[in-house]
Amino acid sequence: DYGVEQKKRSNDQILSFAEDRLADIDRRLDSAQNKYLKFQIQNNIIDPEGQLEKYFGNVNVAEKSSAEQELKLNVIALVDDYLADKKNEFNKVVVPSTLGLEDLTLNGLVDAYNQAQLEHKSLLDGNVPPSNSAVVQLEGQLEKLRLSIRENLRNIRTATASFLTRIQSEGKAGQSQLNSMPAKIKELADIKRQVATYQALHELFLTKR
Repeated sequence: DYGVEQKKRSNDQILSFAEDRLADIDRRLDSAQNKYLKFQIQNNIIDPEGQLEKYFGNVNVAEKSSAEQELKLNVIALVDDYLADKKNEFNKVVVPSTLGLEDLTLNGLVDAYNQAQLEHKSLLDGNVPPSNSAVVQLEGQLEKLRLSIRENLRNIRTATASFLTRIQSEGKAGQSQLNSMPAKIKELADIKRQVATYQALHELFLTKR
């Protein structure tokens, strides 16, 4: 029957077209999936939302740490400036608090310096002459402590400045990663849409077989 034959031929043509298209779509789908995976690996994007949160956290930690180290450097400068000023050499006012400089050696030296200053003040307030051997001895002790504190402060300043440089570098790297993420996420989303499109076409042509 001509009608049956025509229908069979039409079905065969549709099937052949579907088979050809399906093979081509599968190649495109495989290529898009490989491109997606390669982009993820090359740009280290596995969990975009999680990574964005992590980068934000890293930048915030770096900024907070940088601020702490800068404050520390300012405290060091204030204490050192006080000790460098000769008018404070045998002042009745003790060395300013180290304000959270967590260094046992420094804090021990400052405590010893302040104690010696108080003893020096007590002698002078008791009308002991400045030329008295006890006063002279204390002044010599104070000078040694003053120099030791300033040397310790220089060491702390060097270590703190080095740490600050490293933290700031890490912060810049984190900020760079954060800035580049939106563009990378967009490109990854574009590739993902390609994958989804070819997957939909694959399913469509499967039903035509």
